[in-house]
Amino acid sequence: MLTPLRRELSVLSMPAPERGFFYVLLVLVSLFSGLLVPVNTLQAQETGFGAIVEPDQYIVQPGDKFRIDFWDGVTPTIKVEVTPEGAILITAMGRIDIADLTLTEAKAALHELVRKYYPDADFSISLDGIRSTQMLVIGAVLNPGLYDGYVSQQVSEFIHKAGGLIAGASRRNIALCCNGEIPIQVDLLQFERLGHRDLNPLGYAGNIVRVPLIKDSSSFVQIAGAVTIPGGYEFRDGDDLGMLIDLALGLNGLEGDSAVVYRDEAGSDSQLMVSLENRDFPVMAGDKIIVQQRAQSFLPDYFAITGQVTMPGRYPFGENVSLASALTTAGGTAALADLYALTIYRRPGFESPQMMHNLIDRANRNNIVLAGERIPLSLNPEVISSDLLASVMLAPGDSVVVPLRTGSVSIFGRIRRPGAVPFDGPLTATALANMAGGLAPKADKHNIRIIRKAGGQTITGGLATMLYDGDIVIITESTEQRGFWEKIRDISVVLGGISLVYLAVDNATD
Repeated sequence: MLTPLRRELSVLSMPAPERGFFYVLLVLVSLFSGLLVPVNTLQAQETGFGAIVEPDQYIVQPGDKFRIDFWDGVTPTIKVEVTPEGAILITAMGRIDIADLTLTEAKAALHELVRKYYPDADFSISLDGIRSTQMLVIGAVLNPGLYDGYVSQQVSEFIHKAGGLIAGASRRNIALCCNGEIPIQVDLLQFERLGHRDLNPLGYAGNIVRVPLIKDSSSFVQIAGAVTIPGGYEFRDGDDLGMLIDLALGLNGLEGDSAVVYRDEAGSDSQLMVSLENRDFPVMAGDKIIVQQRAQSFLPDYFAITGQVTMPGRYPFGENVSLASALTTAGGTAALADLYALTIYRRPGFESPQMMHNLIDRANRNNIVLAGERIPLSLNPEVISSDLLASVMLAPGDSVVVPLRTGSVSIFGRIRRPGAVPFDGPLTATALANMAGGLAPKADKHNIRIIRKAGGQTITGGLATMLYDGDIVIITESTEQRGFWEKIRDISVVLGGISLVYLAVDNATD
């Protein structure tokens, strides 16, 4: 057998043509051997890092890979893999058992071993590759089954592999199981809204994901009142008042100092008054919680502006606050703001109902009830322009709502092509009807119902009524009695149609 030096000399001693042929053959063999590498071998070389590994949570198991890097520029890097027996074997250093340790503990044990043989060297130990795994996802998912992945992937990623949650699936009581041990509870809602990563654990902690179906509405807790997102939230053992408020993304700034908890106890309803400072108050499935709003008498003078503005919120009320200055205080309108549908809700007491009625444009007065804590003040859309906003003065307690521009109006009823029509500026009901193919027979041209986007009030108008973004137009059927000649015309049309059908049948039978 030739040594490497003699082998190279033997190649160099070949004639030039043969030596060239040998090099070409060598290149082809190298390329061909690269193509023969099994695909699963290439996949096994992937690290599988899809998320940050938490050192104090990650459990080391067979198949995990480590690397030891020395910073003296001379000592080569050492790469090792945890054996099926849960140990690491390093030549000339020995064996160390690290299976079932956390990553932090395993690195500390490995560091202690290497330090014995390199006491003066600077080195670092890192996780270089993680083991693959198979996760069984069962229950309320679209495609239950066994899925390949890495132990660094979270439970939510395996659920995504299984097609995601189906309607009625639990989000807060998912279980991650492993070999009969106590299941780990997974709460995707807390993970998504509150950022609790430990409630969406990594795949190393188990090999079965169970997603239950929610049984009925009694599995929920309702929370309403002065919270950011009121609604029903799936109950989980250990929930308290603070958790429900956090899941609702906190208080909205109008809260008082307490909440009322309505609870069914032994078949009878009970009411519990709970201080908002008592966040540890335990809640039960089926509870209904109302976070009380602060009494109006304790609110300082303010005005609120919400919707399509840069900085929605409440602002102190000063002297001579106009609609223009209020919009400026809120950072100006957003790109999709609809000033034509801007609405002001005003507390009663600053103007009498008749004065308020006079401020509302005549076309918007229909079906408006001037009573209640807030009175909608829909401004005349024809005067909503940048140079006239300063003339509209606000009152203490006003709430200004700047709605979203939808870019369409809708028309239904006695119309040839009912549906949504693109909208890029004010237009009359006649123009809208023409864009929708025209009025259908028996359309009532004088009593058109229009539902305004702002406030949802319904008005009655004619074909000359101006329409604005988001309006819904309903063309009703005329109730007028038809004249004698109109009836004769309709009868002749029907008889003509019958005669055509008879002729067609007669010709077909000949």
